[in-house]
Amino acid sequence: SNNSSSNNSSSNNSSSNNSSSNRSSSNPGDLLVLGDFRAAQRVCLQLRLSPNSSNSSSGNDNLPGTYAPAAAATDDAGDVVYVWLVNTHLDHAAPTIRARQMQAICGWMESLKQGCAGIILTGDLNAPPEEQVHATLAEHGFMSTHKVCHRTV
Repeated sequence: SNNSSSNNSSSNNSSSNNSSSNRSSSNPGDLLVLGDFRAAQRVCLQLRLSPNSSNSSSGNDNLPGTYAPAAAATDDAGDVVYVWLVNTHLDHAAPTIRARQMQAICGWMESLKQGCAGIILTGDLNAPPEEQVHATLAEHGFMSTHKVCHRTV
């Protein structure tokens, strides 16, 4: 079995508030460039929490609510939440470069934590689980979906 993390997904849940700053996905700030390397890009998703999960066709009726794009919601019921989706592809050759890239990405997302329901980080970390990249994510409040699903956290 290969321990490298080629398709990783991590999430960071933050308390939701009504702040609307930094939510436009067309801002130049939605692309993180380090030197001449595009380290990450992000987009903010606006979702409406539906108070009624019985209309869910996913078979997950035990969930407390369902998510739908806010623009698709036809009624005023349910709260709107914001979730940032961040994608990255870290350096493949050097752990020290990957560590600096992840530190920059986490710093880049820090100011957005308070204005959203969560941050989902996806991409190719090019890093085995014991590498500093994963520790940096944990230090910034991100959880490994692999570890959570396999109950190793």
